[in-house]
Amino acid sequence: MKMRSHPPPRGIEVMGVDLAGLRRAADRAKFYVRPIDDRIVKNLQATADRFATLGLIPKPILVREAVRNAPQS
Repeated sequence: MKMRSHPPPRGIEVMGVDLAGLRRAADRAKFYVRPIDDRIVKNLQATADRFATLGLIPKPILVREAVRNAPQS
């Protein structure tokens, strides 16, 4: 399902990104919904660590603390 009712992201003019091109790229991308496994947590942690090192986030975070485990039935 594609959502088209959202306004363009703020600052898109400042970033110099062509909105039509951005929409085409998003329309072509494939998105999947699946459980978050250890591999995904590890990759997200690496990104979070990079962001902290670059000063893009105010302090380091532990991704594992933000991930909820689904109850086992």
